[in-house]
Amino acid sequence: MLFCKIILLHPARNLHKIKTHVGLIRFWMLPVAQHRIHRCAEHNQRRGNCFITSLRVITFTSAKSIMEQDTLHIPDDHELLRSIVDFTPDAIISSNEKGLLVYWNQAAEKMFGYTADEVIGCDMAETLLPNDLQDRVRAVFTQGPPQVPRYGRAVRSKARRKDGTIFDVELSLSCRCNGQKGFYTAIVRDITDTVSCENRIACEKEYLEKVIQRIEDGFFVCDQKGYITRINKKAETLIGYPHDEIIGRHVTDFVADGFKPGTFLLDLYEAGYVENYTSTWQRKDGTSWNIEASISLMQDDENAVFAVSTIRDISDKVKLDEVKKRYHARVFLMREQEKKRFSQRLHDALSPAAISVSAKLRFLENALAENNTSKAREMIDDIESTYMESLSTLRHIAIQLRPGTIDQLGLAITLTRECVEISESTGISVTPKINIDEDRISESVKTVVYRVVMEALGNVIKHSGARHAIVHLKVHRSKYLLLEITDDGKGFDVQKVLQGDMDEITLGVTGMVENIEGINGTISIESSETGTRIAASVPLWIEEARE
Repeated sequence: MLFCKIILLHPARNLHKIKTHVGLIRFWMLPVAQHRIHRCAEHNQRRGNCFITSLRVITFTSAKSIMEQDTLHIPDDHELLRSIVDFTPDAIISSNEKGLLVYWNQAAEKMFGYTADEVIGCDMAETLLPNDLQDRVRAVFTQGPPQVPRYGRAVRSKARRKDGTIFDVELSLSCRCNGQKGFYTAIVRDITDTVSCENRIACEKEYLEKVIQRIEDGFFVCDQKGYITRINKKAETLIGYPHDEIIGRHVTDFVADGFKPGTFLLDLYEAGYVENYTSTWQRKDGTSWNIEASISLMQDDENAVFAVSTIRDISDKVKLDEVKKRYHARVFLMREQEKKRFSQRLHDALSPAAISVSAKLRFLENALAENNTSKAREMIDDIESTYMESLSTLRHIAIQLRPGTIDQLGLAITLTRECVEISESTGISVTPKINIDEDRISESVKTVVYRVVMEALGNVIKHSGARHAIVHLKVHRSKYLLLEITDDGKGFDVQKVLQGDMDEITLGVTGMVENIEGINGTISIESSETGTRIAASVPLWIEEARE
């Protein structure tokens, strides 16, 4: 025993009935909604029973309770139709088979700016559509019977208001025909804001796509099973495969060293991202390369999990790290060898002198015991001579580390004296060309430059067989000190020396490199059969270490 309190809109021939033991219940319902009705309450409930359409909830109450009321007003069918059409938020317009407007509701007046009196009987295409769409719509009306499906799908188009502005609409078009006669009905919705939002989203997607394509890292998107669904141009370049040969493949297909998830996947699923993950991949040509990846887990609108990853080629970095490790190992070994060499020089210089002094002291003791003053005086003179020789040796070693004349006379005079002394003692012509302002050079830089020059000249004397050498030192752009040492000797294999065993030549050359780079400088060594050139650039000033 149910009675319909709310009815739905549609022409009279779509009137529906519910038969009960108290009579027939009539209600209106749009045909497009008929298949969407769902029962949502049990029939044995006396009140609150309802069913739902795609348009609204229709509530039923007990027919008996309504019948018991003294008065019951059942509105006319056309009255119900009019009330719904007038108050719907969408514009509802109708035209005949000639394209002339025959119906115009209140929502249409608000949307287009025309009153019903202004548009009824007017050509729909000319009144409501932009110029470029009018001919296409008129063609529909000139084809005879309506060609539009009975219940059309929602489509998007352009419309024109009374003030001439063009706006976006979404309309559902249906038709009714009887032979050559018929009419069209359209439900129109203003989607200007929707289209504006969609345009903004499209612009943002286009911008994001440009960013993705232009980044220097490879960009990957994988589904939750690890299959690649999207990449950028850089990813194609890094892997060496074209786009079509990458999409759809599993990411592990490109791993060269065997994929070992372990902690990596655990960290990814727990934290939702992993940074600086390293692995080795293989290109299409078979070459291996080192990658560093950052991976994040995300969810799409349907809560499906996918992974976004950026990867970069760190092969050069890995190689550089390996070179640095070997270099630091060689530097450590070189320092140990330098300590050993310095210790050996001290031992060779002082040990014989100490033994000699010890023996002469015993002779002196015997001479004094025998009251042999002349013998005692001779021993004292020998001991004094040995002492002075040892002191001279120690001073020479100390000067090689840092000569005191740098503090007293300056770097330029010290280097000039060294060049003159080498020329006089070896017969090799060493020409100094020094033009510097010493007040602008820090003490640490002076010490390093002196050591490099002396090491280079030492190699010239011992190994090159050169007859001439030049030491050129000058200031460049008021920021750098440029050092150049050249000779006309037989030269040597620079790479072989730098990578060879820790002999005296290797220690010397590696020491020069370490000293220059230790003060943020650069050095290059070129050598051939016609001579050797050492060029270095160091900053004029560095902060001195505080003790």
